[in-house]
This record gives sequence, structure tokens and C-alpha cells, in this order.
Amino acid sequence: MMEISSIGNDPYPSLITEAKVCVEKKEFTKAVEICLKIIATDPRHIEASNMLGVCYFQLGNRATALQLLLHVYSFNSSSEQIRSNIAEMMRIATLQVMGQPMSQRIRQLKKSLLYNTENISTWLNLGQMYCEVGKLDHSLLCYEMVLKLNPNHLIGLLLAAKTNAAIYRIDSALRYYQRLLALDPKNSEALVGNGQLHKMLGNDKVAEINLRQAILVNPGSLEAINALSLIYGEEGKVNESIQLFNEFKEKSSVIWQNKLFMLNYKNIPRIELFDEHVKWGIAAEKRLAPLIIKYRHLVSPLSPNTNRPIRLGFVSGDLHEHSVSYFLKSFLLRYDEKLFDVFLYNTKNIEDDQSEEFKKRCKKWVNVHTLDLEQFHQLLLSDKLHILFDLAAHTGNNRIDNFVIRAAPIQISYLGYANTTGTKSIDYRIVDEITDPTDYADSFATEKLLRLPRCFLCYTPPDYLLNSDSIKPQERKINGESRDIILGCFNNISKMSDETLSMWASIMWSCNGNRFAPSHSKRTVTLVLKSTRFNTEEVKLEFIQKLASFGIDINKVRLIKHQETTQKHLQCYQEIDIALDTFPYSGTTTTCEALMMGVPVVTLSGDRHSSNVSASLIKHIGNSSLSKNVCTDVSGYVNRVYELVNNVEMLTEMKGKRLREAFINSQVCDAASYAKNMSDLLASLVPVP
Repeated sequence: MMEISSIGNDPYPSLITEAKVCVEKKEFTKAVEICLKIIATDPRHIEASNMLGVCYFQLGNRATALQLLLHVYSFNSSSEQIRSNIAEMMRIATLQVMGQPMSQRIRQLKKSLLYNTENISTWLNLGQMYCEVGKLDHSLLCYEMVLKLNPNHLIGLLLAAKTNAAIYRIDSALRYYQRLLALDPKNSEALVGNGQLHKMLGNDKVAEINLRQAILVNPGSLEAINALSLIYGEEGKVNESIQLFNEFKEKSSVIWQNKLFMLNYKNIPRIELFDEHVKWGIAAEKRLAPLIIKYRHLVSPLSPNTNRPIRLGFVSGDLHEHSVSYFLKSFLLRYDEKLFDVFLYNTKNIEDDQSEEFKKRCKKWVNVHTLDLEQFHQLLLSDKLHILFDLAAHTGNNRIDNFVIRAAPIQISYLGYANTTGTKSIDYRIVDEITDPTDYADSFATEKLLRLPRCFLCYTPPDYLLNSDSIKPQERKINGESRDIILGCFNNISKMSDETLSMWASIMWSCNGNRFAPSHSKRTVTLVLKSTRFNTEEVKLEFIQKLASFGIDINKVRLIKHQETTQKHLQCYQEIDIALDTFPYSGTTTTCEALMMGVPVVTLSGDRHSSNVSASLIKHIGNSSLSKNVCTDVSGYVNRVYELVNNVEMLTEMKGKRLREAFINSQVCDAASYAKNMSDLLASLVPVP
């Protein structure tokens, strides 16, 4: 807001008053005429010059207005009103001029602060511009300046909270949200943000209270609805999650994608699961049609004249210490640089030592979390990629819309999502014969399935898992002891479906007996479950009640909360004798971790990729005894666990250091041959000169 109040003693009071009245009535042309009369007599009349500049600006003569006020400033730099109006004109002009590079706009805003450091709007705008270019620390300093000028500025508090959250300063973000909610308890954005942070910390019930309040305040808050649905899913309430997603999926592609992800936890008919993905793909192409028309023709098909090396792009939010990176680095750290140039696009604002390792192996690394859809698409096109990998599909921090539009002649879904993407714009998905058998799987994929001649995954364990004496398999004796056999599952509780709990109940009954029938088992069992969601007592209690509803003796169950470090998490495997896999969504990283820690895994394979990943990992170890742990029906699963519990010699032979060595020496961990297989596969997709 520009100012036109009185400045000092005025020898033209009646004319100035008349001009002010005109400005108040928005009669700027008339006000200009009056101010020009005053300035004709007194060229240095500050108030008339100031008002004239404001009127010129309002009439669209912005360059003239700014030039006039800068002229006045040259002989009266002490006037706060002149300085304030110069700063505000520069701010507004910067915002309204389109097409300027962001760096130039930032310089102009910083220049305006030379005239008025207390313009809150300028600090807010500058903070948002820094955010757009990924300089979140600079952005945060701007919002802190806003709050220094006005500690109760609601927008300043909200942006400071969001920015702190974006750079994972969680405690600071929570403090800003709490300050904001104390001033404005019904601020929907603050309630959502506060809820999401508490969800991240595992405080599900606090998060749920905030999100429910946000929905009460703003029933149309898709962000709150999405976050609340995800909490339901992560607490194992998959049906409630899907029901809430269903109500709003047509209004938000993100909500629809989260519904697709959650459906993988349900044992619904595979044709129904496939159809849901296809419907999303059709809707996505319709939603993005203008951009498809705008950009798709810019992607040239590959030909025998395609330049070498082949340019590979990988889009992921998991290019740090993460489950996906344990499998991705088997290729990224070993590919032939003469054959490929690798471009990595990081969609999440996290970098660590693993990221630095990846950076050393790529031609180009770009943090793209601040880029909008078109900005990122233009970047992808400018890199002239031959093959582009999507490592997220319908999971968090995905950029699948860019794949729907198409940014490369060949697009591949890989690693991050255990199902079809649903869009025909993604050409291929990398699988193997066990995860996706040729006799049926191709009919349930919109992509062409590329089957590696081995396990489609290759696990590269973290160095500390290989080198630390404290996280090696524990050779726990079984023979001659009367202790329980410890069954365990460390998958997230979303995967612990009704089918899974029913199988576990049958195992517990067969080994421990129940009030209706005694057990003939030589050993009794205890079930140990671990999940980040067990950090919350309310969630633990709800899950215990759910186990009891399936007839599981809760006195034979132990729930372990989230461990502070990956090392401590892995040490929990040292007390497990047999790992129980989940169905219909099996483990992946947890299966590899169990095998690395010398714990045999019993799994139930099914009719979809998500049910068969553990089966592929286990069978590709190449051990016939271990392969028997891959079961094809529920009774087989229950009987196999019962057999291992009661055959101490077999279990002892199968677990511990022997299993760890067999796993490490198998093709599942043979990164060199995996990189060769992947390289051959990718090279075959590009026409040879």
C-alpha cells in the first residue's frame, strides 16, 4: 500500500486537500492535474511529487512514477514516505513483469529493500522467490524477518512453519505451527501442517485430531483428507483409508494415486485392481491433454543414428539412504560409463552420503523438488534423454505426470511400485518370471513387461551391515532348550492384512493350541511384530485388539516400536527364528534384511507382482530347502511354518551364518552380473547403427 499522507508544512493546503480527495475517489487523472500545478510553482514540493508519483503508478505509467520518486529521493532522502513508496513500486513492478529470470527478480526485490527494510510484503515475496529456486535457508531468513517486524503475522508464521518442515527442522516447524494455532485455532493449513508433522513423528492420534479439525473447518481440504486417509492406511485401517480416498479421488489425482497404492494391500481380484489403474491412466491423459499436445511432438523417436552413449534419466525421491537406493545402486555404481550417461533427478529435498555416492557416478544431478510440472518437463526435454526411468509411480514425491505427457522416447517403470502404472505412456516395466509369470501377467499391465533372466532386484547391503560385528546373525541355540520358537514380521502394519492375520492365527493355534483343541507341536511359539506405528500406545492397543479378534493369544505376542537407527532395527532380527511374510503384499527390503541377518522367510505367493517379490528373492538364492519356504496356498504356508518349528535340525541348518552366506553369494546380491544384465537389456532397446 502506497502512502500519500501530509509531509511537513504545506504552503498549498487547499490544493493538496483537493488532490487527496481525488485520489480517495480514484480520480487519478484529476489528481495529476492538481499536483502538476503545484510542482510548476514549486518543483521540489515533496508531497505533491509523492502524490503525483502514486497517481502515475495507479494510471499505469509505472516507469515515470518510479523515476519521479527517485528524483525526489535525490534531494530528500530522509522522507520515510518517499522511501516506502519507492520500495513498494519496485516490489509491485517486479511481481508484475513476466518472463524475467528469477535471479533478476530476486535482485530487484533486494534492491527495493535498500529503500525500506520494513516492507513485510517484500520480505514475503522474496522468501517465496527463494523457495522457488530451492534456496530454502534464504527463504526462511525472509520469513523470520517478517516475524521480527510483526511476531503475530499469520502468513509469516505459516510460511516459516512450512519452510522449516521442508528442510526437516521439525521442532522449529512445530513451534511456528503452535504459535499460529494459538492466534488462529481454525487455520486449516496450520492444522494440516501440524497434523502431517505429528504423523511423520509417529504421533498418529495427535495427527488425526489436527486433521479431523482441519476437515471440520474446511470440509473441502483435500490435503487434510489425503493425510488422514494415509494415517488410516499406515495404522492398518486399509478399508477406512480406501473408503475416504474413494469419496474424493475424482477431485485430486494425488488422492486417486494414494487409493491405487492402498489397494495393493487388499486381496481384491487382480482384474479389479488392474481396472482401477487403467481408469486413473485414462483420466490422467484427459487431464493433461493440453500439455501432451504442447510437448509430446518434441520427443523424437530413437533411430539407428541415435548418438552414443545412451542417455539414461532416473526420477526419484529416494536418492538417499532408503530402501529403493539399496536396489538402485547395484546398477548405478557399476554401469559402464562408455555405454551410458546417467542423469539423476531428485524429487525430494533430502541428500546424504548415499546421495553423494550417486552424484559421483552421474553426468548430471538436479534437485527438482521446487520445479513445477512444466519447468521440470522442459528440463527433461532439454537433456535429450533416450531412456527415462520412473522409480515412484503412485508413491510419494512422484512425477508421473511428466511421464504421462512423455519426456523421452523410451519410458520405464522400475523398482518403486509393485504394480502396473496404468498409463500407456510408460512403455516398459522391469520384472522377472517369478514375479510376473508369462502365462498371465502381461494381461494385467499397461506396459510391456521386460523380464530379466534372473531376479529383477539386486540387493546391495549397507556397508555397516556387512562390516559390523554387532549386527551379524546371532547363533541362538534351539536344540536342548525348551524356549519358544520366535516368529517375527517387521513389515509395516498396512501389509498385515486380514488374510495374513488369519494365517498367523492358524499357526499360533497349531503350535500353541487353544481352549478348544490342544496342540501336538513339540514347541510353542511367540509372535514378535515391529512397526513404526507401535510408537503410539493407542495404535498398539488397537492392533492388539485386532489380533485378539482373530483368536491370537495376545500373551504370546510382543510388539516392538520403531528403532532410532537402522543398525538397531537390524539387531532386532537377532532374536527371530523364522520371519513370516505378509499377503497379498509381500516384503522386499524386510525380506532381504531378514535373509542377511540369517533368518529364513516363509512367504505365500499369489497372482500378482506384489505377492511374488519375496518368492523371487528366496528362489533366486538357489537353495532347494529355502525354496520350500515359498508356498502356493494358505495351508502350505501354515504347514511349512509348523514343520520348521518342529524340525529343530532343519531350522538350525537353514538359519544363521549359513543363510547369510548363501544370500550374499547368490545372484540376488551379485551386483556385477546384475549391472551386466541390465546394461544388455537397456542397450537392446536402442536401435543399433
